[in-house]
Amino acid sequence: MLHNIGRFILRIGAEFFFGKHHIKNLERLNNGRPMVVCSNHTAAHLDAVLIMIFSKREFHVLVRADVFNRKWIASLLAKINLIPIYRMRDGFSNLEKNNATFERCNEILKNNGAIIIFPEANCETERKLRKLNKGAAKIAMMAEEQNDFKLGVQMATVGITQEHFIASGGRIFLEASEPFDVKPYIPSYQINPNKALMDILNDVETDLRSVLPVVERTEDEFLFEQIVKRKDNIDNLEVWKNTATLVNKSDADLKSALSSAIKDFNKYLKKSGINQHTIEELQVKSRLKRWANLLVYLMDMIAMFPFFLIGFVFNYFQYFIPKKVSHSIFKDDCFINGTHFAITTFLFIITYVIFAIVLSMYVNLISVVIAIFVMIICGFVSYYYRKRAFNFLRALRYEMAGQQKRKEWRAQSRIISSEIAEWVRN
Repeated sequence: MLHNIGRFILRIGAEFFFGKHHIKNLERLNNGRPMVVCSNHTAAHLDAVLIMIFSKREFHVLVRADVFNRKWIASLLAKINLIPIYRMRDGFSNLEKNNATFERCNEILKNNGAIIIFPEANCETERKLRKLNKGAAKIAMMAEEQNDFKLGVQMATVGITQEHFIASGGRIFLEASEPFDVKPYIPSYQINPNKALMDILNDVETDLRSVLPVVERTEDEFLFEQIVKRKDNIDNLEVWKNTATLVNKSDADLKSALSSAIKDFNKYLKKSGINQHTIEELQVKSRLKRWANLLVYLMDMIAMFPFFLIGFVFNYFQYFIPKKVSHSIFKDDCFINGTHFAITTFLFIITYVIFAIVLSMYVNLISVVIAIFVMIICGFVSYYYRKRAFNFLRALRYEMAGQQKRKEWRAQSRIISSEIAEWVRN
């Protein structure tokens, strides 16, 4: 019950927290077979939640054991389908406690359940796929072994790609691979268990790489993101994958030179209060059309200001306070987005319940519903108003800079774009 309520609440929260979400093939996980789902891990508190809320299937999740450090916490986490897993870093003496975890996993799989595990065994905000641990394969084969190899366990992978690692409002992509049976590995497992586990692990890695844009070197991530942002089909995960492959294969010196050129140009634009997107959007329009757009922007902002103000007053606390809290509590970036998302979601619910209770003391139920609806809509208006205001200011700075400066910006922008296009072709 608690699990389903939390899942419903977080599903609604995800609609508001993320700018766009693209879900592909997650229905493959809903076949009713016992399944071990492996995923990459870049956002603690968030990755498993995303799989659970965007899939119709109920999952159990293996999580680091140190979060079960209090009896009441352990009890609560168990109610929302979380299971502790002990790692070498938790102390060699604690590894024996994993026997209970393996028994629990066997029970879940025996009842056609599904388990989510992160075989990288740690969390990092990077686009690299780190070395995988054999734990997922071991859990699957142990369950088969304890059930006379007749269970029919499957392995599947889900790639989770975030546009921003530590900021809300970005795109997220979730793609599931085709599940595969562990049955073909059983004869090998009976002869050489370690080899069979490694074979399963290799296939898991292959499938994970097929559903992710994997950037092998951390220093290449900046260039990867800059190229993706310049493409018209930024909402296409295949473009992200192809771009990552291109970046991985390219000459290191060329990548370094191109990254430096882009960074220098971005710094130059930042000093003037504009960005690359502003130039790309405005350089194709006539001066008359640009000023007409600015006038429309200004009229729109004036007309929508009262709604922005209402939204700001009633939603600032729920949105910005969790952001500040998550950034101040955690030094490790991989915890920030998940914490921000969770606190924001539940804080919105709590505050709106309080609003409703207070309003119900003075007005009837229909008026309460209308008032809450208006607050929520104004919250959306406030969020997009802020973004639109920044766009207006950048466009205004672009116009006020003068013809010579605009010409210089456009020329440098074309040089960067042509260098990228040339690099991509080669």
